[in-house]
Amino acid sequence: MTSIPAAPRRPRPALAVLALLLLALLLPAAPARSAAPAQLRGWVGRYSPNTTVELRGPDLWFVRSPYQSRLLLGAADTFVFEAGWLAGRAGRFARAGGGVPMIELRGDDGQWREFARMGQAFPELGVALIGDLGRALEQAVAESGAPGAALYVHVPGRGTWAGARGLADIGRGVPLVPDDRMRIASVTKSFVAVVALQLVQEGWLALDQTVEHWLPGLVPGGERITVRQLLSHTSGLPDYMTGAFVGRARRETARVWAPRELVAEALRRPRLFAPGAPGRWAYANTNYILLGMIVERVTGNSLETELQQRIVGPLGLARTAMAAPSADTGDLARGYVGREDYTALNPSFAWAAGGIVANAPDVGRFARALFGGELLRPETLALMQSFGPTGGGFGVADLGYGLGLMQRTLPADAPAPARLARGHTGGLAGYRSVMWHLPANGVTLVVLVNRYESDPNLVARRAIEVLRAHGALGR
Repeated sequence: MTSIPAAPRRPRPALAVLALLLLALLLPAAPARSAAPAQLRGWVGRYSPNTTVELRGPDLWFVRSPYQSRLLLGAADTFVFEAGWLAGRAGRFARAGGGVPMIELRGDDGQWREFARMGQAFPELGVALIGDLGRALEQAVAESGAPGAALYVHVPGRGTWAGARGLADIGRGVPLVPDDRMRIASVTKSFVAVVALQLVQEGWLALDQTVEHWLPGLVPGGERITVRQLLSHTSGLPDYMTGAFVGRARRETARVWAPRELVAEALRRPRLFAPGAPGRWAYANTNYILLGMIVERVTGNSLETELQQRIVGPLGLARTAMAAPSADTGDLARGYVGREDYTALNPSFAWAAGGIVANAPDVGRFARALFGGELLRPETLALMQSFGPTGGGFGVADLGYGLGLMQRTLPADAPAPARLARGHTGGLAGYRSVMWHLPANGVTLVVLVNRYESDPNLVARRAIEVLRAHGALGR
């Protein structure tokens, strides 16, 4: 008798699922795909600033000391950073002008922006000069004690260079790059002064009009304080931005300060001198808060809108803005006082006196446009540069102040005429900045540092000495 074999049993679904799960646990995990197929190996090499793309076995690695990450291949020839500061951020390789390889990052707004460029990003200045500027910047960062510093240099007829050294974030070890934004502090005053002077040359505002005319009842004695005196710090008004006030602003990071509140803070203190008193000068942020309020009253627009329409938009300053009145620090490099992080201050406490955030190249572009005559008529620019004595303001014996601009001779190993500088300085709770134009040779220098105690003019001095050694300051 022949036996009939039994039909095989079908596995139960639950048992099949369990078996698959066990198999998955026992098998090694499939490795993430790296961005190193043959077509991407051509991107290996050195990039500026301070970046190397390395091939380690089958994988591409991004290295910008002290940060490094493997690059994982994504969709449509993009990649993502596997670890650390840029983890999950999308990037891609692209070609700049002349076919130079570069790395682009995709911002939160979906736009692609250049992050690094192979070789020297600004070769027109010459490899030797760029190398010496980079070494001088690195030395100055070490000497100044700043976590990081960004430097922008433009030499007429020769080109532009922007570099950064040090850290944007001490706690996470994030390196600073030239594109990083910082609070530019009182360099903001030059931007606001340009807006006011454009209104003057358009006939909407007059330098001899008074605070009382535009802001009636706000400032006692405002009928004797003129727009010109606000611009030149000769109003005699006290400064609202004392150490105690900054400490209060740091404790109340959620508070949005209205400009009227800032003026009221100042008016609690006695006047320094009568408006326009001969030979008297006193720097007061209060002057520019009032100036910002007057711009808004004249135009019917916010100060932010006027800055955007008159300066930021026309010049293409993509990384420049009046900071929103929020404690959200966005993409700012961290700012320190000592080793304490002051980045989370609500920027409304500075507003028209120091509320702009920008990167060094944008500030450099603004300076070149200003002194190159793109923003003001020649006679208005000359008026802006009518420098009066300050009596040694800020401890600088020859410091002069015009209408939103400073003038001084910078300390450096170079002839005095080549060191005469016009522009503005800034310092605000974690950040210091300088914007200088050297009229003798047309050189533009911008330095941003992210520690309040560090002097950005130390970086400027080193840069001037390098430029002199390479014959870039003229005779």
